Amino acid sequence: MIAALSIIFIISYAAIALEHPLKVNKSAIALIGAGLMWVTFAMLSGLSAHDVAHDKLGHTLIEVGQIVFFLMGAMTIVELIDIHNGFDIITDRIKTTKLSTLMFQLGLATFFLSAVLDNLATTIVMCSLLKKILGNKQDRLLFAGLIVITANAGGAWSPIGDVTTTMLWVADKISAVTVIYQVFIPSVVAAIIPLVFVSNSLKGKTVVGPKTTVGLSRHAATSESDRNIIFYTGIGVLVSVPIFKMITHLPPFLGVMFGLGFLWLITDLLHKNKSSEEKDNLSLAHALSKIDMSSIIFFIGILLAVATLEHSKILPDLAKWLSETLGSVELIIAIIGLMSSLVDNVPMVAASIKMFPMDVYPKDSFLWQFLAFCAGTGGSILIIGSAAGLAAMGIEKINFIWYVKKISLLAFVGYAFGAGALLSALAIELVAPTVLELTSATNSQERLEGEHHFFLLLLGAVVGGLLFVLLDQLINQKGGYLRKTAYVISKAAVDKEKFFAKAMKDVAEVPLFYKLDPEDMTAIIGHLKPRFVHKSEMVYTRGDTPESMYVIRNGSLKVESPDHPDLILEKGEIVGEMSLLNGVNRTADCSATEETELLVLSAEDFHMLREKIPHFDKELREMAAERFEVNISHIDKDAGERQKWADLAMQAIHHGSVGDLPTRADLEKDYKSHGNAAFAIWL
Repeated sequence: MIAALSIIFIISYAAIALEHPLKVNKSAIALIGAGLMWVTFAMLSGLSAHDVAHDKLGHTLIEVGQIVFFLMGAMTIVELIDIHNGFDIITDRIKTTKLSTLMFQLGLATFFLSAVLDNLATTIVMCSLLKKILGNKQDRLLFAGLIVITANAGGAWSPIGDVTTTMLWVADKISAVTVIYQVFIPSVVAAIIPLVFVSNSLKGKTVVGPKTTVGLSRHAATSESDRNIIFYTGIGVLVSVPIFKMITHLPPFLGVMFGLGFLWLITDLLHKNKSSEEKDNLSLAHALSKIDMSSIIFFIGILLAVATLEHSKILPDLAKWLSETLGSVELIIAIIGLMSSLVDNVPMVAASIKMFPMDVYPKDSFLWQFLAFCAGTGGSILIIGSAAGLAAMGIEKINFIWYVKKISLLAFVGYAFGAGALLSALAIELVAPTVLELTSATNSQERLEGEHHFFLLLLGAVVGGLLFVLLDQLINQKGGYLRKTAYVISKAAVDKEKFFAKAMKDVAEVPLFYKLDPEDMTAIIGHLKPRFVHKSEMVYTRGDTPESMYVIRNGSLKVESPDHPDLILEKGEIVGEMSLLNGVNRTADCSATEETELLVLSAEDFHMLREKIPHFDKELREMAAERFEVNISHIDKDAGERQKWADLAMQAIHHGSVGDLPTRADLEKDYKSHGNAAFAIWL
């Protein structure tokens, strides 16, 4: 029986993990596996039919039913808020033009919203919001990846924020208050580290909105009062469920169903005077029809399957073997968290609940808090490791390999440091009893034992300190998170030196600069700032006030203007200097044709360096003259008049009084009215 149950479970688990390649819904696999395992258990366990059906299966159904009813109630409330556009109350307050600020605002909103709702619903809401405020596809992908991390981290510390934490809470392994105050800080660490890193990389970049808002609305419009009533009532019901459990000691599903009844009554009263069609679309019955029943069925199948492993004593024996082999329960839980990025964390948590007995690990033990954190945040390491990740993957069409390259390392670092923060709290709990034992010893034997324990503690601290220093040095070299102020300054100096050396090499290949003296080049490079531009992202648009000149370090840019054919500028070329020289607004659109790295010279530094370095000013004017000659060659007018205009224009450049020179469109417009007099008028 043991072998048969194990084989069925492993095959079912593998099929669930390979759901997408097999193109078979994991809910179907979970139900088939559960059915086969219960049939096997009933036929081979040696128990009577009555014992199997009424004792084992009946007890299991009580546990499974509590989780399922709670999830159905909570998911219905979330859907009801959503169809009333209630989440707009939060999203409408997010207004900024800076990408780095927007990243932090969305991250914080996702983190706390996920704790009140759940990580899946929050991810869907936030990814839908991204389509309304971000037009750049690459920006949306990056934001969606961070939303997955912050949603999972936010759900881990709340008893209603993540299904795995909910399972532990409903199973009475953790209390709401304890999991909040013990897991909150590690969850913040797991979310804030990726947010800080990505936000810093986005500094200086602006929000590029979508070109159209057509088709972005998800639900019918509702009045502001209806929206507010449903949102605040729904959130109030969800938040009050833990309080209901603490006061009445009744299971959470009863609290959420109780609140759902009140919400249903309020909804019917709000919409009683509306048309039948409008009332149906905003009813709680409609919200109930929109919940993800496939996920509910999957939970039922998994929980039923895992129950057979508990009743057959497979899980307790496995827990014992893991403890003897690895020697650390914390290591086992950490591995479970990492594995949850590869396979679904629901069966892993369900199995863990049965593996570790309550008499050894009572309610609110560190093991259960650590499991809540690891299972909740470990799934962020891969896009397929959590329901939130799969939702973002579907909405934004995120590629698995892209996520691994751009997001996985950030998620792993956040997970590792968050787990470290939680383990640090455990270390404090271990130190206090040891010190107390030593100070309160009443005889030589007790004092000897206390000194022995204290010596081991001290030895562990020294070894741990040495490992920390080693890790500190290693991470400092890579720009990590353990640095002290001195290391920050040192790292910044090293980075600046590397940038300077690389920039010197790159700039030396630019025609504008390689004729300059090394001292002059050094002065110019000191004012250059790096900027990274995504494919199709605008560097500037026609009509913008010129604020910078750009040197293409890597990649390429496309310049589009009615005054000349489209230009493709590549590594080593310069763009944006003409408007700074002329003192006029941009006359062209400039965008990246691929991922591009630029060196940016601000307008203020541009004019200061022209005054300070005459040779630089001379090279700029010569290059501008060449560009004017190229541009004017495209004006399809009388050759003699064109040459006359070009000569006068370049003469103006050389004498430093360029002024407001005409564009091709300006010339053609005046030509139609005044003929060749347009040239004289402008000059």
